[in-house]
Amino acid sequence: MPVEGGLLAIACEKIAKLDVPAFIKDSELRFVAVNPAFEAFSGYDRPALLGHDIGTLTGRPEDRAWEDMERRALVFADEQLALCFDGAGQEHCRVQIERFVTEDEKLFVFGVFRERPRQSKVRLLKRNRHSASEESVMEKPLSANDAGPPTPDFCALLDALTMGVLMLDGDLHIAYVNSIAVDMLASIGFRPRLGDGFMTLVDAIIACEVQDGRIDRQGLVGLAMKGGDGGKAARIPLGDRVVDISRNHLSCGNVVLQLTDVTDLQAFERESLLYRTVLENVPEPVFLRDCERRLIFANAAYEHMLGQDRTHFYGMTESEMFSKNAEQLCDENTRVLETGVEIEREQIVTMPNGVAVPLLTSLRRISDGNGHRYIVGTLADISILKVSERALLEARAQAEERYQQFERILRTMPIGVVIWEPDFIIGFANSKARDIVNWPQNRPINGVSGEDYIRHAYENGWPLVGQGEDLDARIAARCAEIKQLNGTQQYERTLDNGCHVLVSMTALEHGQILVTYTDYTEKHLREREIREAKARLEDVGTLLKEASQVMTQGLCVVEKNKILYANDKFAEILNFPAPMVAQGADWQALYDSLKLREDFGANSAELLEDLASRLCIETSVSGVLKRHDGVWVNLEALVSGEGRWLFVARDISYEKNREAELTALASRAEAADKAKSRFLASMGQEIRTPMSGVLGMAELLISSDLDARQKTFVDVILKSGRSLLTIINDILDFAKIDDRSLSLRKAPFDPMAAVDDVILLMAGRAAEKDIELLVRGHSGLKHLVSADAGRFRQILTKLVDEAIKATEKGHVLVELSEQKESDELLWLTLQVEDTGRGFTPEQRNVAFSKFSQFEEPPLFHKGGAGLALSIVGGLVELFGGTIGILSEPGEGAVITVRLPLAIAGEKISERSALHLQGSRVLALAENALSCGILNDQLAHWGFDGIALTEPEIAFGVLREAIVVDQAIEVLVVDVQKANDAAMDFIRRVRLDGLFNRLSILVLMPANLSSVHDAFDGMNVQAQLHKPVADTLLRNAISDVLKAARRASRQETVPETRPDTRPALQAPLQQIASRLPVPPVQSVMPEIVMPEIVMIVSGSDTEGDFFRQTLSAARISYEIFASQEQAFSLWQQQRPRVMLIDLTQDDAGALEFLRFLRAEEARTPHMPPTALIGLASRAVDTEKSMYLAAGLDDLLVLPLSSAKLVECIQHWSVEHHPLPQVALS
Repeated sequence: MPVEGGLLAIACEKIAKLDVPAFIKDSELRFVAVNPAFEAFSGYDRPALLGHDIGTLTGRPEDRAWEDMERRALVFADEQLALCFDGAGQEHCRVQIERFVTEDEKLFVFGVFRERPRQSKVRLLKRNRHSASEESVMEKPLSANDAGPPTPDFCALLDALTMGVLMLDGDLHIAYVNSIAVDMLASIGFRPRLGDGFMTLVDAIIACEVQDGRIDRQGLVGLAMKGGDGGKAARIPLGDRVVDISRNHLSCGNVVLQLTDVTDLQAFERESLLYRTVLENVPEPVFLRDCERRLIFANAAYEHMLGQDRTHFYGMTESEMFSKNAEQLCDENTRVLETGVEIEREQIVTMPNGVAVPLLTSLRRISDGNGHRYIVGTLADISILKVSERALLEARAQAEERYQQFERILRTMPIGVVIWEPDFIIGFANSKARDIVNWPQNRPINGVSGEDYIRHAYENGWPLVGQGEDLDARIAARCAEIKQLNGTQQYERTLDNGCHVLVSMTALEHGQILVTYTDYTEKHLREREIREAKARLEDVGTLLKEASQVMTQGLCVVEKNKILYANDKFAEILNFPAPMVAQGADWQALYDSLKLREDFGANSAELLEDLASRLCIETSVSGVLKRHDGVWVNLEALVSGEGRWLFVARDISYEKNREAELTALASRAEAADKAKSRFLASMGQEIRTPMSGVLGMAELLISSDLDARQKTFVDVILKSGRSLLTIINDILDFAKIDDRSLSLRKAPFDPMAAVDDVILLMAGRAAEKDIELLVRGHSGLKHLVSADAGRFRQILTKLVDEAIKATEKGHVLVELSEQKESDELLWLTLQVEDTGRGFTPEQRNVAFSKFSQFEEPPLFHKGGAGLALSIVGGLVELFGGTIGILSEPGEGAVITVRLPLAIAGEKISERSALHLQGSRVLALAENALSCGILNDQLAHWGFDGIALTEPEIAFGVLREAIVVDQAIEVLVVDVQKANDAAMDFIRRVRLDGLFNRLSILVLMPANLSSVHDAFDGMNVQAQLHKPVADTLLRNAISDVLKAARRASRQETVPETRPDTRPALQAPLQQIASRLPVPPVQSVMPEIVMPEIVMIVSGSDTEGDFFRQTLSAARISYEIFASQEQAFSLWQQQRPRVMLIDLTQDDAGALEFLRFLRAEEARTPHMPPTALIGLASRAVDTEKSMYLAAGLDDLLVLPLSSAKLVECIQHWSVEHHPLPQVALS
């Protein structure tokens, strides 16, 4: 059957979503909607169920009992529980039954199973409405004995039903009757017996109700006969009961009659009809809303008020019905539902048809037996009442308007007003009259007698005429005097609190007296204050005049071009006679005299004109004038709002002379500072050369035969000399920065490579203090930059060096990142973080100032020169960047440098080879920071890798990877100490046979020499010393992966191939020795000593160092003081190596280099010479310039003997390539 919208449609949608059987029936207990779960339980499909009742479909007594519970729910509107049997009659479940009413006032039953039924193994065939009665399950227990009575068990079941059951055989004789039916028939005096004819029962029923004549005999007889004219059900009275009789024909010919007591149902229906009729005929609009504020009932008056069909609004909330008043109505209904408060108020509601109606709304909450809450409301149209009320109010307003106006005037008057009635009782008194006598606020004054009012006033400071008499007598005399008043009387009274009051009494008509009280105390006070203020002003004026006369400044007040006042100092400073600045003198004359006299220079007229023009715009101006006699005058002018001008003249000769002196001193100090800086900058070579000699000789001395004590002394000389050289270099750099003579050179470089170089350089110092050096940022840098790489390295070296000095325990982290601003420019951010002593706020403010030293230094060591951070700050300023510190004492520091650098190009991708991408790599690092860096690196290189901090978790990952056939190929382990958990983890892995093919790469500190021997028996493929450069670690992992995959593919190797792997894979040589292929040893080129080495140097100290060093190494040499001498021998012998001093004359040395290379080009048959420069500093920009001129290598002075010999041997190898090489 079709289901329309509204509450019924909502209920149908809800049961369709339930996974337990559920259904909806109408008031005749016919199915309206069922869900799939109910279809499966009942064994009927949806078309067979819809429109039919279950009793007609099955004919089973237990289903009739179920329907009886549904009737009770319809009648009493409360929840019921019933048993529902499946189609086979084998399983039953409890069903909860409730009644609900739709918006069109129709009753429906809603049923939901309390538990989920078991899955039935036998499913009944689906049947339609016509076959249901013929194949009813009810037939089966009776078909065995066609006309016989039911079995005892079945009888017990029927007796347990709440309805009567009467079964007739084919001849319409009683074959069975249960106890409920016997009780029902007993009410009419009929005792049914088995075998009695049905007509006997019909006669008894007819006889009982013959007077009413309400029973149709023919219809009752036809009810029991198959194919009779009667219907399937009938309602008859049985004594004081009303019974519904329904019939079912069985296939055996028997007829089953069900008798249901509907007495209460009929009464309820009558009451419901009566109530509905009453509500429908109530002349006032009445409505009912459910707990969700939806309209579920409205009477005819409500429908008339709405102006539309009421059913259209059923199911709507107040927000959907009254959009303009939605928020207010929703709040009221919600409050009534939640709190139960009753609301009755007037309001104007806009109906759905747009008409605004004034209503008196009454709301109340009610509840049913199940605790469901509803809102019942009544509305009263008060339009007519409003019109009448409005007219009444207008009339009353007109009647009281004059009185109210008069009263408002009296009440708002600033004076006290009291009206005495003829019986001397106060009829009116305003608030001022109460306050003037301190009348209590909580005590009414109207109706008070005159005697009480006068007594209260006397007690609160009002004087009373008459002396020496009794108080009551004096009050009585005063009252008698007032009563005899004729006309008007005024007098003043001074109260005890000092107030002054003017009292006025006037006799009115009808015996009334008007009394007014005027408080003019404020007027008295103002007059007194004016007098006092005038006296004070006169005193202040006198004081100001006296003070202005002793002022060191000149003061002049001008109004309307007339001088109001001028002190003597004003005339003295301006060098004017006193009469010209006397009171009343003409200011314009004084102004013109200033311009004409030219006492303040030739341009004094222009200056004064400028001051006058500025005064028209600004409120204050000032100017400085100088008299011919050398006196400086500062003249200030201020304009007030009253049009007055105030001129202040001040002699500032002392300040001007002092300023000139300070300016001269500052110029001399600045010149001296620049001269100092220029001197230090120009003295660079002179200071370095002696140190080079000292360090060179100390190097030679320590390599000679010395005893332990002597070597200790020489070692101290070397260390002290190097420290002193570092300080000298810092001082010279600082001098260049301070002198602005240091310039930056631009060349393309990779900032990350520069960071790796500095970290490797500082690794030894960090290892000495057991501090871990960490680098992060490889994945974030995507560009090469164009800048001064040497100065960038210097910034980083200084910061890392100072961080290592300040850190006793923990780590130093260098982090690099970039932020692209445009296609040509990026911002490079360099952060150096340490776990050292940190900075105090005071130290942070002066960290980058000159020569900063603290009692407790946060970064640099105590006793240092205090130049490191100063140089860093100066270099950052040269770059145009910024620098800052984030630190707390005892918690380390983070120094951040941001540099704007030009973009030189894109970096080449650092990902691993294509066939190695996705390789499974596991890293173990107990340091969380190192673990994070390893994670970033593995992801950036394209490996399928992860870094962990817990050995147990890492071991579990290794095993799990093998289980899922995704075995880890390389294990990277970060070892901190010789006996830490990482070493135990490696031993545990190697003892487990599952990981025989696993390659292990170990990262360990450089100072952990004892660990090397521990790895001999652990089958470790590679060992790297920390810190490890990004490229080196990536290549190491790639090489280990390649070697592992090559070993897994080759069980035997037919021929020996040279091992081209890098030296870091030396442990793999031991593994290869156990394979059929013998390890291949690398062949080092034979060292060839040069025939002769030429040295071009003008320093005697350095010459001695070269002689001693080369003689000890048995290398032939020639030293020349000039380039001309060296060139002459070079043409004859063409030596393999030539050392050229670049510290004396950079430009001349460059020209000499270019000249030598040009000569070599003209004689290509001659062997080339390796040209090695000797410089005081190794700056990348200078290096590039030297290499472009033809230099092959560069040595930085001072240098050690070993390094000098190593460099000469390197360039002396036969057929060694001469093009550009890295710095030594």
